[in-house]
Amino acid sequence: TLESLAAIKRQQIIDFYRRYYVGRNATVAIVGDLTVEEAQKVSERVFGGLKAGKKPPVIPEPVSPQGPQVVWIPFQSQQAHIRIGNIGIRRNDPQRRTLGVANHIFGGNALLSRIGMEVREKRGLAYSINSRFSSMAASGPFLVDGEVNGNGLIEAIRAIERELQEYIDQGPDEKELVAAKRNLTGSFPLHIAQNNSLVGSLSAIGFYDQPLDTLSSYPSHVEAVTAESITKALSRVIDTENMIIVVVGGNP
Repeated sequence: TLESLAAIKRQQIIDFYRRYYVGRNATVAIVGDLTVEEAQKVSERVFGGLKAGKKPPVIPEPVSPQGPQVVWIPFQSQQAHIRIGNIGIRRNDPQRRTLGVANHIFGGNALLSRIGMEVREKRGLAYSINSRFSSMAASGPFLVDGEVNGNGLIEAIRAIERELQEYIDQGPDEKELVAAKRNLTGSFPLHIAQNNSLVGSLSAIGFYDQPLDTLSSYPSHVEAVTAESITKALSRVIDTENMIIVVVGGNP
C-alpha cells in the first residue's frame, strides 16, 4: 500500500539485502557454449564474493478466506476488469502437471478454452478471458482474469462460475483432453528452443528445487493425465464456496 511503502526505512532495505543476497540463497543458471567446468568457473568469478550467509526460512502458506468475498473498485470505463480465484498450489505440488492440463482446457488456451467459448464467443461479453495457476514456493493463486463488457458484468461472472463448477463436477470430455495434450506437448519444444527461454526454465528448476528431469519428463507427465485425475485435482484445489471476486469498473 502507499502507506506501507512510505513506512519502509533505509535500514530495513540494508537488512533485507544482507539476509537474502547471500551465497546459500543463490541459484546460477547458465546456457551456452560452455562445459560444466567452465560454467563453474564463471559462476565462481561472478558470485564467489558473496557472503555464504544462511538459507532463509521456509515461506509460510497463505491463509484461505472463509466465505466468498467481493471487492469492487469504481472506475469510469466501458469495460470492467475482473479477477476471480482462490489459493491454488505450490510449485512442487504432485498434481501440478494434471492441473496444468486442466487449466489449458478451462481457460489457458485463450479463445479456444471453455470460458473463452462461453463468455467471449457465445455471449460476446469479453474481449479477453483466461485462467491460470501461478504456482510459487508457497501456494500461489488460481485466477480467472478478463476484460468484460461493463454492462454485462454480472452475466459474465455468473457464466464463469457456472462453467467452473460444471468443469469441476464433470471434468473434460475425451475430445478436449486429447486436443489439450497435443497442443501442450506439440508446443513445448518451442518454449525451450532459445537460450533465454531455456535459462529461465533452468532457473526455476534450481530455485524451486525441482527434479533435474523436469523438462525431459514433461511430455510423458502430460500424456499420463486422465479425465478422472483432472476432476480429483480440481476438487481438491478449487473451493468454489470461498472464491474472491475483484472488479475494477463496470456496473455491478
